[in-house]
Amino acid sequence: MTRRRWRPTRRGSPRLARFALPDDADPLLKAARGNRAVIEAFLADGRYDAADKRALLESLPEKDLVDATAEVLEDAIAGALPFKERYPRAVWVEGVLCPRVWVEMLYPARARLRGVLETAQDAPALWGALCAKLNRCEMEPARLLPDLADLLDYGWGSAQARDVLFVAAARARGIAAKLDPATGEKLYWKDGTWRALFPARQATARLTLRNGVGRPLAGGVDFSVAVLENGAFRPLELFGSALDRELALPLSPGRYRVTAVSRQIDGSIAGRLWQVALGEGDTKAITLTLRPDRTAEKLLRKALPPLAVWRGAEAFSLPEALGGSRAIVAVVAPGQEPTEHFLNELLEAKDALAAGGIAVWLAAQAPEQLENEKLRRVLREVPNVQAAHSPDAAALLGWREAMNARELRLPLAVAVGKGGEGLFAFVNYNVGSVMTLIKILDAE
Repeated sequence: MTRRRWRPTRRGSPRLARFALPDDADPLLKAARGNRAVIEAFLADGRYDAADKRALLESLPEKDLVDATAEVLEDAIAGALPFKERYPRAVWVEGVLCPRVWVEMLYPARARLRGVLETAQDAPALWGALCAKLNRCEMEPARLLPDLADLLDYGWGSAQARDVLFVAAARARGIAAKLDPATGEKLYWKDGTWRALFPARQATARLTLRNGVGRPLAGGVDFSVAVLENGAFRPLELFGSALDRELALPLSPGRYRVTAVSRQIDGSIAGRLWQVALGEGDTKAITLTLRPDRTAEKLLRKALPPLAVWRGAEAFSLPEALGGSRAIVAVVAPGQEPTEHFLNELLEAKDALAAGGIAVWLAAQAPEQLENEKLRRVLREVPNVQAAHSPDAAALLGWREAMNARELRLPLAVAVGKGGEGLFAFVNYNVGSVMTLIKILDAE
């Protein structure tokens, strides 16, 4: 077999890069990934105003765009439109239109909730009616909530489930409501302002988090805050918040636990923890720091057997064809959901890949997979990318064994160092895998 050595060019083809799909500029479709068809169909639904449809989608976190069903979106917008003129638009979008309350699974429950508890005309009355129908039972896992409409049939639920159900039922009845992201308190809109359902528990203290790391920290990912309630710590909803320099949190008096974690490349977590007690009117501050990163000491540095790959009539052998370049080599299954996520991350990381001079080889298992739309876009837009196919199952198994990646699902993404050694690998979908592979290559 004739082998040719490939050396990366400095940039991808500028001529081809102009032909990106025009709708890829829409951030909603980009974020939807494998759920793009559902989001496109919803945006094209002529029964609803375009601005209202976009407002609903933009009110959701990215995860919901990835897996929201057509039934959930239809249930939310149809149930919210009768109350559109009752509130300022921003309040209507946040407190009525949006189907997301906490971290519950999204079901099309709004139409069913609208028909229950019909005698409750305001937020306090609705809360009282719910408490009368729902016995409290903390055996239910706090972050595992069933279909909210089914809770009333069960007749029991955790305190958190009852809070989430209150907000969902209020929105179904046209009462703008939400959970305070910092305190978890139940809020409803009245007389031009958000009011706490239990005013005595309003935030009268303040905790300021300071960044002692040197890079932005993401709430719910790099750090978390939890409040002690009924003998257990309940996490505050901080997903989507960012700690650049300081983040001030208005909180109710109580005991809090602050955690900062550093996730290692092998999945382990090293964390630091702070306990703080807040009294009425207290103002306190904590500087968050992280445990040292241990990427360099966790690298495998294993020899990789020759993997034959083909591009048309040309044959190559990896890692030899890398020519001493640092590279990400990924065996992919274009068109399948985990690979689509990985290809999206390559597109998002194209600037970091270019800055690091990192080559990328994408190996499909069949030549026809190389015509996949998303893969072709990666070839157009990401510099130093090559695509080929490989029927070399035996060598691929050798790569899996060398990298301790024996799970057979794809993609298999391997960081390959300058000497052709495998440094580390990820299998299936791992959030942020491309940026982590770049970090691994930088630590070589």
